[in-house]
Parts: sequence; C-alpha cells; structure tokens
Amino acid sequence: MKLSKEEVKHVAHLAHLDLSEVEITKYQDTLGELIDDINKINDIQTKTDEELVFVNPNPLKYREDVVEDIVQIDELMKNVPKKKGSFVEVSGAMINDEN
Repeated sequence: MKLSKEEVKHVAHLAHLDLSEVEITKYQDTLGELIDDINKINDIQTKTDEELVFVNPNPLKYREDVVEDIVQIDELMKNVPKKKGSFVEVSGAMINDEN
C-alpha cells in the first residue's frame, strides 16, 4: 500500500515534522509498508473458545506476624569502630575543605 503525498504530509503535520519533497516520496512507501505490517498483525486470530487461566496449586500460606528481637543492640555495638553513647559516629559526608 502506497500512501499519497497528502497522507504523508498529514502524518508529518501531526508529528510536527517539516519534510522535504524527497522525504515525502520516501515515506510514501515506508509508511505504507508499516501500515501493511500493522494490518497483518491486526488480522491474526487471537480469540479462542478456551480461557487461558493459570491456577496455582500452591496458594499463599499466611502466618501470624510475631515481633522478635533478632540481634541485641549491645551485640551490634561491639562491632562499631566509633561510637558516642548509643549512637554510631561516622565521618562527615559534606566536609568543606576550603576552611
């Protein structure tokens, strides 16, 4: 299917494109081929009588949320190289070297 020059100009206008006459002639064929390909895809029969359903044989199992202390704070603080009280001391992320 070859598009007319007017159809190509209309598509170019919708896309806010300024095309030369050479480009318009080129796009008459290429846009026509693209539309043909799209029509082939649209013609594919995808409707079936059979519904495609996936039934999971292992449904999610729910459990109660239980709050537990996994690691004690004192045990965590043993591995901290610098600390102030119960806080971890880190070097500044935004150090100004100009002063």
